Amino acid sequence: MTDHEPFQREPQNPQDPQVVVFSPELLKLADRRRQALEDCRQAAEDGDANAVVQMGMNCLYGIGGAAKDPEKAFRWFSQTAPDDPAGLYWLGVCYDNGFGVERDEDRACRLYQESAAGDYAPALCNLGVCYESGQGVEKNLEKAVELYRRAAEGGADMAVLPEMFCCPYDNGCFRAYGETAGGPVQMALSQTAAELGIYVVGGSLPELEGGKVYNTSYVYGRRGELLAKHRKVHLFDIDVAGGQRFMESDTLSPGDQITTFDTEFGLMGLCICFDLRFEELSRCMCLRGCQAIIVPAAFNMTTGPAHWELLFRQRAVDNQCFTLGCAPARDEGAGYVSYGNSIAVDPWGTVLCRADEKETILYADLDLARIQAVRQQLPILSARRTDLYEIGEK
Repeated sequence: MTDHEPFQREPQNPQDPQVVVFSPELLKLADRRRQALEDCRQAAEDGDANAVVQMGMNCLYGIGGAAKDPEKAFRWFSQTAPDDPAGLYWLGVCYDNGFGVERDEDRACRLYQESAAGDYAPALCNLGVCYESGQGVEKNLEKAVELYRRAAEGGADMAVLPEMFCCPYDNGCFRAYGETAGGPVQMALSQTAAELGIYVVGGSLPELEGGKVYNTSYVYGRRGELLAKHRKVHLFDIDVAGGQRFMESDTLSPGDQITTFDTEFGLMGLCICFDLRFEELSRCMCLRGCQAIIVPAAFNMTTGPAHWELLFRQRAVDNQCFTLGCAPARDEGAGYVSYGNSIAVDPWGTVLCRADEKETILYADLDLARIQAVRQQLPILSARRTDLYEIGEK
């Protein structure tokens, strides 16, 4: 036996335990491991993000000299920084599997989304599994069909869903949730329109084409035929001091068309959320003859309280038409919190109806004769000085 080999006594009978005596070199190794664990713990307590994650892994798997303790692992991962993709991922693993905490698939999925936003490969992989299986992902398509049905039963001729109604409003989710032409969400919207005999404005969803992702709204007629497709023209790239920051252009590509569609009631205009802020777009739609501008949208808790009602009333007054905004219900636990407050405004700027932040169906009766009455009383469109200025389409 050398100094580098452990000595093992043969048991006297099968009931005897095995006894291992370690050499001095192995004892030194154990001392070094204990010191390394202590150094890691101290670094974690001092706020080192990598050390926090390493301590969590040590306790989760019983490695690095630490005893296996899932609850302690969860406590370590819970100390991770909100911008640390690795820590967010491992915290998601705990919620996903019930390691040291009650299992919560919804919470796990949100943490994977936050981690994936930092391009952390393991999170991207786990998030893909979530999307494929439906784990932790709201099945909003079924909810949408249910709401369309209820709207039709309530006498609606047209039903509108909010922006990204079937996808979390998150750059890390758009491509994963996207679909190409004729995808399952589009087919469901078309079939629902035909079955119920109503116009369906399918909010918006991520559209995949040619390697690009678009924020796209599809409109279907009473027979289920595709009437229009609008790709969001103005991407939501904002950074409000002390408020919301979001960069759609990190993932999405802009559309390049002004979108209108015909109905037996007259021409309707369609744009998505941030598009509404650009008065030229709304004016071009109204110069085509639109009687209403329909806007699937998802204003947030910074822009919503400040500008939501203001913008819908402003565009209605500017163009002497109806404006209709449909927003997601508010989910305080989401990464992007919607303001909600779906709204309908008449050509005089009067709010016809407005929802609150909760899920609901908002009914609006549009008296289209009101448009001509307002335009006769205040001839804004006809009094424009096109000899001095002009707004036109390219």
